[in-house]
Amino acid sequence: MDDFIPIGEIIKSRGLKGELKIKPATNNINRLKGLKAVWIDTVPFDIVSSNAAQPFVYFKLSGIDNRSQADIFKNKLIWIKKEDADPLEDGDFYIADLVGCVFEAEESGLVLLKGKVIEIHQHGAADVFEIELDTGKKFMFPFLNRLNLKIDIANKRISADRRLLDEVAVYG
Repeated sequence: MDDFIPIGEIIKSRGLKGELKIKPATNNINRLKGLKAVWIDTVPFDIVSSNAAQPFVYFKLSGIDNRSQADIFKNKLIWIKKEDADPLEDGDFYIADLVGCVFEAEESGLVLLKGKVIEIHQHGAADVFEIELDTGKKFMFPFLNRLNLKIDIANKRISADRRLLDEVAVYG
């Protein structure tokens, strides 16, 4: 689904008419207001109505008319076409674009760690990168401004200073 981006995860149903409660994957839920359609798995749905109550968004989708039908979609991701997303500001990127990027941690110009971004976790104050190293081991670190990450989405590369990374990374 390269032409799609996830906008959130369906937490549960709400009400008797099958409304979906969504935990958004954006820091600005206003970006979701003008949407007309979404996808769950590969199935398109028109948005009948939507509303937001920070930190959640609620969608009533066509064809989902009761709680039982809505409950089927619990814990699934909800997607939109990239072309329907708000344009990004310079230096911004979609989380989905980070997954799959090559990750390198350097010190004095030498690459000391190399791997791939396999997941971005969103659980609190900072998003957390999960990296799988070429050795098969994994580690995680929070996305913090002080890490001064170099993110090159066009070339699918992310690099960090190993010394700064070691201050916050959790190695497994």
